[in-house]
Amino acid sequence: MHRYMVRGLLIVLALSLMVSCTPRGGPTQSDVDEALKISLKKLDGTSATLGELGKGKVVVLDFWASWCIYCKESVPEVNKLYEDYGSKGVGIYGINVQDSEAVAREFVKDNGIKYPVLLDTDGEVAQKFRILGIPALAVLDSEGRLKDVVHGVEEVEGILGKLLPGD
Repeated sequence: MHRYMVRGLLIVLALSLMVSCTPRGGPTQSDVDEALKISLKKLDGTSATLGELGKGKVVVLDFWASWCIYCKESVPEVNKLYEDYGSKGVGIYGINVQDSEAVAREFVKDNGIKYPVLLDTDGEVAQKFRILGIPALAVLDSEGRLKDVVHGVEEVEGILGKLLPGD
């Protein structure tokens, strides 16, 4: 009996190691290209694709939802990113994931979001970017190539430092 328990434990341990060492599998560039073609409604009532908004410039996409406590906590940092880099030609956009327009609008107002927000009501763009947890920040270069998806403004600033001339 003891021998079977040890074997079972070793099998579970081996499977756990295999799963934890398996790459997460981020988005492919073709996933990102598809996401850039999806038209999203902006809170000002107009619609645009991310490709149109980011044409020829470095872009940061802040994926968030109203129910996410960490998203609320990250707003001041992303606002500062917008203030610091928006004037340098970086497009910074909030992507609200799966909230209604009314809920997203209330969150923006209550939390003082200063950057433009688009509504990904069905989560299709987040899915294309393979966003597994929020808040998440996706950084694209001026050619629309995904540089990284990260979970902190400090990481974004490091990436922007490499992408922007003179930074």
